[in-house]
Amino acid sequence: MINPGSKGWVTKYFHLVEKGVVVLELPEQTRPKKMQFMHSIFAETGIVYGYPLSFIFYKNVDSTHWTMDEKMRFLLLECHIFTFLMENKNVFSKEKFIENLYDFYSVHNGHSVPKLFQKFIKEHTKEHRLEKILTNRTQIHQRPLHKKVWISTMSNAFSFLDVILFDEYLFHRNRKALSNYESYARNVMISVILSAKSDGIINNSEASLFIIFLRSSDLPNRTKKELKDLFLNGAGFNHFDIVHIDNWLLRRFILDVAILTVISNHEILETESKFLLELSQFLTIPITEFEDGLTYAESFLFITEHEVKSFLNSSSYSKIVKNLTKKWSKILHRNKSKIVQEITESKELVYLLRKSQKEHLTESEKQAVKNQLKDILKTVPSIVIFIIPGGSLLLPVLLKILPDFLPSSYRENDVD
Repeated sequence: MINPGSKGWVTKYFHLVEKGVVVLELPEQTRPKKMQFMHSIFAETGIVYGYPLSFIFYKNVDSTHWTMDEKMRFLLLECHIFTFLMENKNVFSKEKFIENLYDFYSVHNGHSVPKLFQKFIKEHTKEHRLEKILTNRTQIHQRPLHKKVWISTMSNAFSFLDVILFDEYLFHRNRKALSNYESYARNVMISVILSAKSDGIINNSEASLFIIFLRSSDLPNRTKKELKDLFLNGAGFNHFDIVHIDNWLLRRFILDVAILTVISNHEILETESKFLLELSQFLTIPITEFEDGLTYAESFLFITEHEVKSFLNSSSYSKIVKNLTKKWSKILHRNKSKIVQEITESKELVYLLRKSQKEHLTESEKQAVKNQLKDILKTVPSIVIFIIPGGSLLLPVLLKILPDFLPSSYRENDVD
């Protein structure tokens, strides 16, 4: 029905909105605070990692034939729409949205944006010009060669900075604030450098991430040269631009990128763990949100790398499953009373969870469990990623943990 690789896809998207095929309404809020809720939605989509996992509004689109870049530009559009809805109390106006987005990009100081407007000023429609902008903001013209699927197919992770800045623009209406892009992007790159060097050794995955993030950053050449020098010679917390690090979404993004860089080799050493905790403290991010960040990143790696069959027999697979089991167990313990109450009210779910401990569930039974767990686990922010496409791969992990939370009266006849 729609193809982001062809001209007119933005016009087609809004046409589907007018027909009611795409409904632009905010998802149910799973976090009490606005910024935390927004971050949880963005993390689930994968835009935080430069890898499109799912979309926000268009749930039934068949994107199997789309390239990663096409998925990413489609996702960037939906993230901008989501941000617009958050700031306009769930009321959408296509005309107002497009006007706001053009005004935003007209003062955005990404290195390529001014040339972008000069180049496409003669395009016939605003929607077509918007297509060109989204394409430019998500592409990486040179990709590093790397065997890891999620690195080799990453799109522009710095597209998320556009989302952060668009939120600032809508909330504060401060056009001058958009000139912060260069400082924001530089702070993220400092995080990559510090993370890669936190154990004293830079492995291939970390080097590849640095290259792809640097190419994505849309920074001027002088700044890129400075960052390359810091990558070779070392950097410290003093290299962060403190003045431009007060945005909450930006701080979370800096931490997300740091975590992804550290766990790119699937194992966190003691020195790396210490560094991540120090970085969290430096960014004034609570320990619970730091743990959530680890869970999101490991779930992301599990979902994307699971696509590679050879990965199933590697030690990395076992490490991720083990780490996820530990972290999800902590998260479930924090929400134990709520989850137990919800589970015990569903007789079918209790039966299937007990059955899973003794024998394999059929595909229909697994789907039944997944459908019922959606309603329960959507209130637990760090588990929401389970709902996204590919999240069903995490079902065995959940089935292993959840039965332990059932009251003894439901387990008294279990056979060891």
